[in-house]
Formats: sequence, C-alpha cells, structure tokens
Amino acid sequence: MRLGFTSILALHWAVVFAALAYGSIANASGSFGGLLGSLGIEAIAADATGLVVLLSVLLAGSFVFAAMLFGWSTLIDLFPHLGADDAKPLDLPRIAYCAAISSLTILLIVCMARGGPVPYVALAAQLAALGASYLILVAERLATALTTAPEAEDAKAEARLMAVGAAHGAMLSRITGRDVATPDGAK
Repeated sequence: MRLGFTSILALHWAVVFAALAYGSIANASGSFGGLLGSLGIEAIAADATGLVVLLSVLLAGSFVFAAMLFGWSTLIDLFPHLGADDAKPLDLPRIAYCAAISSLTILLIVCMARGGPVPYVALAAQLAALGASYLILVAERLATALTTAPEAEDAKAEARLMAVGAAHGAMLSRITGRDVATPDGAK
C-alpha cells in the first residue's frame, strides 16, 4: 500500500465528481440547486422540456463515470495488486482525466442548450485544476521511476536510469545556461 499525493488527488476528484453527479440528479428533480448553482446552473423549472431533463441525466451519468474512474484509480494506487499486470501505470488515471474533461464539456453543452449564462470562469478553473492534478500525477510517477533502483542483474534498467539522469542533467544545463562538468573532462 502506497499513499501518495496522487492517491489523495484521485480520491478528491472522485468525491467532487460524485457530488456533482448527485447535484445533477437532484437538480433534474428540482430539489437541489446549490451545488450546481456554484457553477452557474439554475435549477430546472417544473415545466422544463424533456430534452433539458435528459441532458441533466446525461450530465449526471458522465459525472458518475468520472467519479468511478477516479475511485478505481485511488484503489489501484492503494492496492497495486488489484490492477492488471500488463497495464501501464498511467492508463487508468489518463482515462479518468479524459472522462472528467469530457464531463465538463458536456456541462458546457448543457449550459448552452438551456440558453442561460455559461459558467466559463468556473469551468476554466476546474479544467486548470484537472490539468495541474494530471501534471502532478506524471511528475510523481516520473520521480518514483527515477528514484527506484533497478535490480542488480537488470542491465537494461540500469542503463536506462543512467541515460535518464544524463538527459535530465543536460536539460538542466540548457535551461540554466551552465556547462555540465563531466568526470572525464569532456564536454
């Protein structure tokens, strides 16, 4: 079991999208408006057309799907033996973030279909937060891959680790404008 920052972020997004799904379902019945009201969406009127209610249910379904993917990603982070052995470590979180961005796109479409105000600022803030979370996920996975020592008989992994370290050093020297000093004096 490993509890990292990405596990906590995935749990956070699972809770956020589950709450948004609940708000969408409750909004479809007209009884809950505060959660989606924070995003600029008014409660559905009693005389609303079936299309608007259908869009709210579709929105709730996309939020539930994103919440389930983030929840599964949290479980995979906490209990690695639950995941498939042949799957790449970033496949499930990448799909979860794509589902989250898709659900926010559906939210934008629902807002535009209703004809009311579109919460561009709230959606942009959520997209920025999702993007930052994904960058943190990639950085944490990269840091974990760079700091784990390969097994003694795994020469390919050792060579890869050395190459990644050299590439990192070269990148830092280009960014800072300094020359990299090598042990043998070569440049």
